[in-house]
Amino acid sequence: MLPTLTLGIPGNAAAAAILAALELKNVVVGPTIQTENPVLIFFIYIGLIVANFLMYMMAFALIKPCVKLFSLPQTMILPMIIPICLIGAFAVRLNFVDVYIMLSAGIAGYVLCRFGFPVAPMVPAVLLGPLADENLRGALVIFEDKAWWEPFTSPVGNILIMVVLCTFYDAIFRRRS
Repeated sequence: MLPTLTLGIPGNAAAAAILAALELKNVVVGPTIQTENPVLIFFIYIGLIVANFLMYMMAFALIKPCVKLFSLPQTMILPMIIPICLIGAFAVRLNFVDVYIMLSAGIAGYVLCRFGFPVAPMVPAVLLGPLADENLRGALVIFEDKAWWEPFTSPVGNILIMVVLCTFYDAIFRRRS
């Protein structure tokens, strides 16, 4: 919520919906939102506090059933989780392509875990991949009259390439030792 309200940068889909609703009401988000709309900010804070309190109450009420559910053997849990994942992937856009994407991502994740790759770096890679692609396209549009490798011939580009290569080199040889 903080980047959404102070900078106008939504961090997720819910924040983007809130930002769109604020723009429909002609509320200018930014550093001055608290001075220009103090009542709105007050109600947002109260809503967040109430939501946190309700989530605490729900967590307190559901902790014992969840512990019992997660203590079941994996052979009983997986047949329940897989159909829910398939239905959820289909329900997003009512398209079987999303189901195939979910299945391929699951298989890729299983293979990566099987070969010992850490999962944590994959999360930011998946989240930031579209943003990196969009910015790369923008950079290529800027250099439209030059070759695509032109940005990489500058000293800053060469330094970035060296840093990336050193990182890969270090990761590969650290894994082998």
